[in-house]
Amino acid sequence: MAAGSYSTRLLRTAGIRLPVIPVKGYSLTFDRAHNPSSLRVPIVDDQPHAVLVPLNGALRAAGTAEFTQFNATLDPARVNNLLRLVSMVLPDEIFEPTAARPWCGFRAMSSDGVPIIGPTPLPNQWINTGHGHLGWTMAAGSGALLADRIGGQAPAIDPKPYQLQRFAAR
Repeated sequence: MAAGSYSTRLLRTAGIRLPVIPVKGYSLTFDRAHNPSSLRVPIVDDQPHAVLVPLNGALRAAGTAEFTQFNATLDPARVNNLLRLVSMVLPDEIFEPTAARPWCGFRAMSSDGVPIIGPTPLPNQWINTGHGHLGWTMAAGSGALLADRIGGQAPAIDPKPYQLQRFAAR
């Protein structure tokens, strides 16, 4: 089961309680034809927990987290926050706010912030979810850990911190 935020709902139908909730993240994408930028490498700003990433023909600003369950409504205050971030990080660039394409999506966040990777109580049912905002960052390593476990290989890292069973005593 690697269905992101929807893993909780799907596994609940099989009687498995998963401590994972959806956390809404936002992004803005600027087409460089409307907003040229000299940025060539990604910028990660830890203070506001946001990133600016140059894409082929575009610039994307991403960040913020909102606990709204599965409400996909774009909050104008969050969009404006990202617009301010772009201006703050790239003060010499001029970005047209109306050219920004806002988007939001749901990140699967476990209750302790650590992904859940491994077997479930059901035979042949494995899980890989709960990575929060690090889903893409951890995807390859999480996939390798799960593949090793399913294949009966010794994993490169200790799988115990990622097991669903860590929540059993809570």
